Amino acid sequence: MYESRKPIQAPGRRGAERVGWKAGCEGGQGNREMRAKLLIGILVGLLAAAAAVSWRVWSGLDGAVMTAHGYIALAAGVTLSLLVGGGLMALVFFSARKGYDDIDDPSQDDR
Repeated sequence: MYESRKPIQAPGRRGAERVGWKAGCEGGQGNREMRAKLLIGILVGLLAAAAAVSWRVWSGLDGAVMTAHGYIALAAGVTLSLLVGGGLMALVFFSARKGYDDIDDPSQDDR
């Protein structure tokens, strides 16, 4: 049912074995799904809390009036931030796919 995995050896420590769910403990598919659902639930809860706090602070600024230029600047800032974030994530993705993030092994040098 489950393939047996050898424990992962901690880098730099001979004879020391890492212990944990990645190191070969049998958790099963149901346990992994439960952790994923729990993580998604926590993240959605944090997003909802951040949105509620933002809405409360935004609506609490009764005396502040934002002009059309303010809304344009806000939209431009959000758009540029999302573009920069997406571009950096694309660079990380393509860098990992091309192998630029792999660690070089000096013993396999062909020079």
